[in-house]
Amino acid sequence: MPELSSKTPPSHHFEFLDGIRGLMAVYVCLFHIREESVKSLSEGGRLLSLPLHFGHAAVCVFIVLSGFVLMAPVARSDNPLGQIPGGLLPYFLRRARRILPPYYAAFAMTFLMGILSPEGFKALRQFDLPVLQRLLFTENSAWHYAIPHLLLINNWGEQWQTLDYPLWSVALEWQLYFFFPLVFLPLLQKIKITTLILLVLLVSVLPASLLPYNYSGMWTFPWLAALFCLGMLGALACFSPQLIPSSGKIFLLSSNRTISLLAAITIGLIFAADQPNLYRISWIADLSIGITTIIFIIKNLKNTKKTKAIQLLTNPSILYLGSISYSIYLIHKLVLIKLGGIFKHLTNHYIIHDDIFFLLFITVGTTTVIVISHLFHIAFERPFMKKKSIK
Repeated sequence: MPELSSKTPPSHHFEFLDGIRGLMAVYVCLFHIREESVKSLSEGGRLLSLPLHFGHAAVCVFIVLSGFVLMAPVARSDNPLGQIPGGLLPYFLRRARRILPPYYAAFAMTFLMGILSPEGFKALRQFDLPVLQRLLFTENSAWHYAIPHLLLINNWGEQWQTLDYPLWSVALEWQLYFFFPLVFLPLLQKIKITTLILLVLLVSVLPASLLPYNYSGMWTFPWLAALFCLGMLGALACFSPQLIPSSGKIFLLSSNRTISLLAAITIGLIFAADQPNLYRISWIADLSIGITTIIFIIKNLKNTKKTKAIQLLTNPSILYLGSISYSIYLIHKLVLIKLGGIFKHLTNHYIIHDDIFFLLFITVGTTTVIVISHLFHIAFERPFMKKKSIK
């Protein structure tokens, strides 16, 4: 691991970040497998599978990583609080080329499968409509859900998220790609990064905490923008630490014990926020996830030795998962819906204990998702990726 400085070449690629992405993508897949099976599990099965219940935590990690990765080139530049190197238009074109083709390919598959076979899609199976009528521009047609997805605003409406739930976070990230150069960076020229985080947190949390649920916008998780800014802070801490105010120095004074303590606190908060009557504190749990994640990243990027955690995250198999993590995230739900239907058909002919069925679904389902994601990556993601070099 090279020593970090503002002179680190823009092409430098930190492998363990891909490892984190890979593990988080697979975890989201496991979460949805459990979600599909949990009602039929025994009490013991539910308890043992409980660690797979918190898929939202992985989304928080993804958002922090996005903030870090997008801010890193800015933090390494000669003007670390200025504009994006290369200008806005190339930046938006790079983001569009990287994100949109796989996204639209995945959504097209979901849309077509939902039209032809809606029983696996919560948004469509409630409407007993003929195939042709599902294609009409009516309130109860598939287009009612498709248009927000095409515009990448499907995270704004809670009902829109039911067609292919994981895609809500892709829409959120896409929107953050605009906030980053048009709002966050200009604000950084006037206020400190810690003030920016607090400001974004205040603006996003107050409505969600005070307004009635139907008007709160909680289903959009607006406070995740603050986690994106935490990722930006991490990039500054690694590449331009002189710009970190004294109030942010705590992120630089991390140790294994600190990270372990934060992780334990975070797990407790996640369990607490999962209780129906405590849903309004979910932002606290998400913020704790973001803080733990960015401290872990800062510590390991500034550490010249490969820790056991980094050795795991840079294992070739984990890095392979990282390389196709976006494809895994985009299509895993679609694959699991169809595979779940096949499994349920088999259980009508063979007597299989529900817990055994769950284990089979995890094994076969995860393997199938990875294989199909690899093919999807080759067809719809790799052609639009810019090759990265490691120096």
